[in-house]
Amino acid sequence: MHDLRNPLSGITGFLQILQENIQDPELLEDARTAIQAGGLLRETLDDILKVRMLEAGIVRLNREVTEAHSLVRNAIVSVEGAALARHVRTAAAVDEMDAHFAVDRKLVRRAVENLLSNALKYSPSGGVVLTTIRRVGPELGIEVADRGAGVPENVRARLFEKFGSVEEAQGGVRRGVGLGLYLVKLVATAHGGRAEARQREGGGTTFGLYLPADSAIHTPSPDPS
Repeated sequence: MHDLRNPLSGITGFLQILQENIQDPELLEDARTAIQAGGLLRETLDDILKVRMLEAGIVRLNREVTEAHSLVRNAIVSVEGAALARHVRTAAAVDEMDAHFAVDRKLVRRAVENLLSNALKYSPSGGVVLTTIRRVGPELGIEVADRGAGVPENVRARLFEKFGSVEEAQGGVRRGVGLGLYLVKLVATAHGGRAEARQREGGGTTFGLYLPADSAIHTPSPDPS
């Protein structure tokens, strides 16, 4: 997999150099599109590598105490370009402002990014993707909700399977490799948590990553005295 990522990085680097010297507006837009496509391919390769390592059980979690709100905010920033391109707005609602995770920061952030990318893909133009951090019983959940067409109940359980696809399950043409949500499931399982999808009230779907309470550490409030 590294053999594929290295030449891809070289190609993207050359495109970025060319972009700086292009004067023609149409060619400049073509270069930007090619760079964006290269970035998406790099993300796919990274997901494939992470999936393979998690499946093989050779990933040792690098648990760090991380502010949940900060992790989610950074994940949202990373998909802002895709959101703008699709004319979709992102928003966050945090019920647990003081929640800190004892998790592998990079893996959990990637899982949240995948949830966000999935929601953007199915959101209508002008829609809003809402990310919420909240307590769900003994778990702390990161939920990403869209206002897409929704997912039939008999299909939802298959969404987190390897190479799972809503379109293919419904007889259509798949939109993606089918590893994004599977990676979310693997990351959740590695942390002793779970991933699930449910119908959103008012239309759309809510996808969630839920981690057990012992991986969520709440910092004490300052002593008012």
